[in-house]
Amino acid sequence: MEKDEMLNRSPWATAAKITFFAGPGGESGLPRNDPFGNNRQPRVSGRGGNAGRGTVASSDTNPGEFHAVARWESARPIYSALKTHNEDASQFYIIALIGDLPDLGGASDDETSARQQRSQMMREATKLERKGESPIYLDHVQPVNGGDLFYFSRLEPIKPSGKDITFTTRMGPLEIKAKFSLKDMMYRGKLEL
Repeated sequence: MEKDEMLNRSPWATAAKITFFAGPGGESGLPRNDPFGNNRQPRVSGRGGNAGRGTVASSDTNPGEFHAVARWESARPIYSALKTHNEDASQFYIIALIGDLPDLGGASDDETSARQQRSQMMREATKLERKGESPIYLDHVQPVNGGDLFYFSRLEPIKPSGKDITFTTRMGPLEIKAKFSLKDMMYRGKLEL
């Protein structure tokens, strides 16, 4: 499998489904060409760092449309393709979300309370959903060039018998989901996450 395919279209890397929250009655009241009603620029891939490697399609014709790839940075096939290894992978499942999503992290001069509030909201909205078991909620998120790294504790193991797992998060008015088939994530006889 070629490196670009492994990093963007493989059992460990898939296009995320991004839906926009409409307000009551289905209308957000925001202009169609700017779903956030502001001038923030979307983040784009390819600005360096491990999470920014690889390509993600961007839509120049529809600025209200966003694209992203969810990728298991803690899985051996991915870090082998990147030729790097995150030391935290033994303690955490690490998922990179990369693409042309809006930068909702706020400016560096944001107040500490605002950053803490965003962090708490991310913890509540970000999870790994397992069939027949309780979800694994976000431990912490780390911004990187081209996206974010989401860390989930390995204390609650993901078993191949679960069939699939869904990464879910919210960023402002966007809900982002990526579903992975666990049977396809077997590597050398072992589930690699």
